[in-house]
Amino acid sequence: MSLIIAAIDQLSGLSELRTVSGAADLPAVQERLPQRHELPAAFVIPDIDRAGDNALVGAVSQMVTTTFAVLLGLGNLAEPRGKKAAVEMETLRKAVRDRLVGWQPEESEDPILYASSRVVGFDAGVVWIEMRFIATELVRG
Repeated sequence: MSLIIAAIDQLSGLSELRTVSGAADLPAVQERLPQRHELPAAFVIPDIDRAGDNALVGAVSQMVTTTFAVLLGLGNLAEPRGKKAAVEMETLRKAVRDRLVGWQPEESEDPILYASSRVVGFDAGVVWIEMRFIATELVRG
């Protein structure tokens, strides 16, 4: 199983999320705008692979660091000070972080690490938050 599919499966058990999917489904959702019953939503997206130096002569042994993103879509809760939205956003980020950090998928040499999080957009009543996570894999050949 791929790391991305394993992460989708891992997040699928979160009660805080109504939709969990992969990158292929994201454009269609963004194009038509997510419905309230679909939010909060999470889309797991491959990001960057960085390979370390080969540790062997005459064979291959490389540590590959993979960064993947979880794009969260949260209903933009309009209110005077944004307190409810801020609390919901932080609760959702913490739930996703707690679900992934320390979890070790079969494909990873080490447990998943947290890298970063940021708001990447506001669109038609949806706040989009990108969270990045790191996995490592040993490639041999």
